[in-house]
Amino acid sequence: MTSYAQCVAVLGNEQDYHAIHVLNALKDKGHHAFLLDTGLFSEQFKLSWKPHFEKGHIAANDGHVHQFEKIDAVYWRSIDTPRIPDLKGKPEYQVAQFDSHSLLKTLLYEPSIKWVNSFEAYQFHRVKPRQLALAKLIGANIPQTIVSNNAGDIIEFSRELDKAIFKPVQGGASTEFLAKELLAENRLRFALGYSPVTIQEYIEGTNVRTFVVGEHVFSAEINTDAVVFRTDSNCELVVTTLPKRISELSKEICKRFGMQWTAIDWRRNCSGEYYFLEANPSPMFYCFEQQTGLPITEELVNLLVA
Repeated sequence: MTSYAQCVAVLGNEQDYHAIHVLNALKDKGHHAFLLDTGLFSEQFKLSWKPHFEKGHIAANDGHVHQFEKIDAVYWRSIDTPRIPDLKGKPEYQVAQFDSHSLLKTLLYEPSIKWVNSFEAYQFHRVKPRQLALAKLIGANIPQTIVSNNAGDIIEFSRELDKAIFKPVQGGASTEFLAKELLAENRLRFALGYSPVTIQEYIEGTNVRTFVVGEHVFSAEINTDAVVFRTDSNCELVVTTLPKRISELSKEICKRFGMQWTAIDWRRNCSGEYYFLEANPSPMFYCFEQQTGLPITEELVNLLVA
């Protein structure tokens, strides 16, 4: 770890306690950290880019100017859509949105910055069907899965499973068991007329969440009766050590998914086999750390300033 102060931007907003937690942790270590809320572009900061020099800078309303090449690292918690209230509902609104995003992405592609994690990693996370396929290619077990808006294909696939769940393709909503009445053809065709769905084999067993922070791997079992542990505020976390193969596989998944750090959700069946579910490039970790005592914040800060 470096011994001198680093300049680190935290992509997020003041309402996100993970962003503020990392921001304060960096400052406590003596680093120059600042919050970059993309929702307030251009309200609270300005951005300029000169392609012929390949140089850009951020000018904040507090008078600070941050040259792209002087920003050592960025912790990406969230990126918000720029708010342009004066144009809301007007024809110019979409143009303003597109132009604002284009300029912001010029920063997100800056190669001199250490991204934790990168724009490309976030884009890949949105394509979970490909994420599952890559995990299998790397060597992970994955549940039998179909992602489709074809009712016939889904009905045929579901017949092969004893127990199945359904969930959104991109994530962000709850997972539920697939009841037989949901497979009624008319009902299914109606629902699929609006959006595709992910149908997945349900793996009986235990949830395990693994945080990979650089070369460090931290894991805990999540004991709950809920289908999705995130919906159970009373779930119990028990620190566990992964088998060496799964620990090494976790680091390989993080690397091959283009990430510096991640949280991987596994399902461990009754035979001790691990099934990969997903890898998140911006996981929530504060409550996990508080309950387990695992030093995630410390290693995340070390990763950002190394």
